Order: sequence, then structure tokens, then C-alpha cells
Amino acid sequence: MKRLYRALLWLFPPGYRLAFGDEMTAVFEALARDRRRRGKAVYLEFLLTESITLIAGAVLEWIEKAAGREYPADVAAARRAETDVSVPAEIIEARQRVTTLVSLMTDAISRYDYKRARFYSLAEERERRRLRALETGQA
Repeated sequence: MKRLYRALLWLFPPGYRLAFGDEMTAVFEALARDRRRRGKAVYLEFLLTESITLIAGAVLEWIEKAAGREYPADVAAARRAETDVSVPAEIIEARQRVTTLVSLMTDAISRYDYKRARFYSLAEERERRRLRALETGQA
């Protein structure tokens, strides 16, 4: 599924894909694992919904680009810096975990699963503290 998702990301304008592609893939993989555990019907519904919204999102981004409201190149450059070899892999991974936890928390809230949302919120808080320690050299 990851290959198919990455292929569908090519529907987005290059700047957008560069800025968000890795993050979108990480969130998709985390959610896909969760949905797969819930059974085939839930997983298939997730794949169908995700595919439709991904294609719709790509169309909207191309419309934004045509209207001159493309995603700023400086932000895309900042996103690329996250994969710079000068940034330790441990920091990049911690940033990705924070992003994934926020997405899982948001998804739980959208399903009114507040117990799970609280779990993800606490995990995100711990991960952000760990990330700050890594970035400041206190880890």
C-alpha cells in the first residue's frame, strides 16, 4: 500500500509534495496499521476514503497553484532540511513520531474516542519533551 500511496502523491504539485509527502506517508502508514487491526471492512473503507480524499486534495492543490497560491518555497525548503544528513536521524524520527501522534490524536477526536485521544495527547507530550532534549543536546 505504501508504494501505491507514494504513487498517488505524484498527483500533487511538486512543491506541495516536497513539503508534505514524507509526513503524509508516515501518517497514512500509522493510520493504515490501526485500521488493519480493526478488520478487513474497516481497512477497506479507510483505503477507499483515503484514496478519494487524496485525489480530491491533489486537484484542490493544482487549483490553488493555478490561482497563484502555491505553497511557499521557503516552507518547502524547510521541510527538505528535515531530511538533510546534517540533522541526526534520531531528531528526524522524533519529529515524525510527533507528527504521527498528532494525526492519530486528531483522528481519535474526530471519532469521539476521547480516551484514545487523551492517550495520544500524553504520548505526544512525552515525545515533544524528548525531541526538545535531543535538539538542545540534553538527551
